[in-house]
Amino acid sequence: MFGTVDAANLSASAADSTSKPRVLLADDHVLVREAIGVILSPWFRVRGVEGSTDMREAIEQFRPDVLVMDISLPFVNGLELAQQVLAEHPNAKIIFLTMHEDHFYVRKAFEIGAQGYVLKKSATSELVKAIETVLTGQTYRSPALEVGQRTPRNGRMLTARQRTVLRLVAEGKSAKQIAGELKISPRTAEFHKNALVERLGLHTTAELTRYALQEGLV
Repeated sequence: MFGTVDAANLSASAADSTSKPRVLLADDHVLVREAIGVILSPWFRVRGVEGSTDMREAIEQFRPDVLVMDISLPFVNGLELAQQVLAEHPNAKIIFLTMHEDHFYVRKAFEIGAQGYVLKKSATSELVKAIETVLTGQTYRSPALEVGQRTPRNGRMLTARQRTVLRLVAEGKSAKQIAGELKISPRTAEFHKNALVERLGLHTTAELTRYALQEGLV
């Protein structure tokens, strides 16, 4: 069960730790969770979890006002996990904090019901602003996303993970095989492949393979 918070009392919450909005942070990196927890502590009560395994229990016990989560989580895609959370808690407020800049991921995030999308490369103040914005019932997305979407598409803009997925696709690997090699779920592998299709404007495996050859990835 998710908690509720009066947006008008956000500033007062900083002075009273018991009345601070509660933020549940899901990220598989311990250092990231601890660092973000320290950064947010002046304004929010923060609890960190690794991912899907302990998230449901934390939701019931901690009753977060906002859930901040990564897209890349162990064993399950963050977008899929968010769908599961929203199915059980329709009023949940979810912000994705991720390295993925692709419009494909951004669109999917808001389609499933997320209220915020923040890039990990953003300034700390942006995450604070995103949480406060979502708590007032509005949506938030990193301004850098708009800049990125105006940039011409090319292979050099792909993330290291996307380039790896592209190489494996070009080698004829199936989503299941890619998932096994990268230790991710098959659905996550499909998400990465679909993001490549949208980013590069290519539509078939043959086109992706040809592009990978041109880029020297295989």
